[in-house]
Amino acid sequence: MSSAPIPLEVWIVRDYDKTIGPDTTDSFTKFLGREPAKELYPSYVENGKKGYGVGVSFCKTVTDFSNRLEAPITRTLLEAYGPQHPEYPGAAEFVLRKKAELEAAYPGTVHVRNAIASTGIRELLAQTPSGRVADAIYASQFNFNDEGVVPPDPSKPQDALVGFRKPLEPLQKVEVLAAIERGVMPHALAQNPFAASPTGANDFVAARAEGQHAKRKVLLITFGDGNTDDWAAQETLLKGGKFIAVHEPGSEPAKKKAETLRAAGLTETVVPADYRQGSELDQAFDAIVHQAIAAIEAPARSAEKAQTLSIFAEGGVQRLSLDGGKDADRSPDRTK
Repeated sequence: MSSAPIPLEVWIVRDYDKTIGPDTTDSFTKFLGREPAKELYPSYVENGKKGYGVGVSFCKTVTDFSNRLEAPITRTLLEAYGPQHPEYPGAAEFVLRKKAELEAAYPGTVHVRNAIASTGIRELLAQTPSGRVADAIYASQFNFNDEGVVPPDPSKPQDALVGFRKPLEPLQKVEVLAAIERGVMPHALAQNPFAASPTGANDFVAARAEGQHAKRKVLLITFGDGNTDDWAAQETLLKGGKFIAVHEPGSEPAKKKAETLRAAGLTETVVPADYRQGSELDQAFDAIVHQAIAAIEAPARSAEKAQTLSIFAEGGVQRLSLDGGKDADRSPDRTK
């Protein structure tokens, strides 16, 4: 297989809840022995009525819930639960497999990175199977001490309102995608300290800092379930990428929600969130990447063909390679 003539960065950017695995807040609440619908949803609905955004409402709901528990939510508790959180089939292995496959097929020219962009809690997500192999995680963050979520700081208006450090609103996923495409990591999209290949994000930043961004092309492939993913899908398309809508395998309601993105013209692909090799999702991803690489290769091949035809027209047939070198001289012997 030939190499893409232009170095290509393939960024896999996935939402977490209902995209990589079931809702983390629901599952974590059950882990604590509580009923999510009873403990969380009334507070979430009330926060929504007050006009808070999705990210703020989520963080405030979790904070309120933590304050009601006899044993508050702590960083240690979140990190202990993370590895136990269920994920959809093959979710973590998918990004590792794609990185290995593509970088082996196009050595030195295709580089694969993956990030999670979610309104969920970063401390929990970083310990999940997919979180541990992510190059970067952009998610809501809380202030913790040994006793749990730190009480709101009256001197900080945002903290005083909801008692957390930084929420992630769905619209902010647009900032994440734009920053990745430009090669400027937003401060919250820091390197994931738990990643299996922890140098990935830093290598990316270093290359861009050295001015390599002008010589590289970025392909964004983002994943979401249709729940507040509209902006991310739009930004992906604007950047020349592709959005893949996924849904819980076997769930008709989840499939209908994902289909709303196709109806809105934001995706051509709606598949079950089955990340295993050979699945519909796996095949759809491969088709997107290889079409993108073919589109990059086509102009270079056309230029090579035109260059070769020009040389034939001038009476010589030295064939020039793409890197400017020459193949063996095959000019005809005109002395005969």
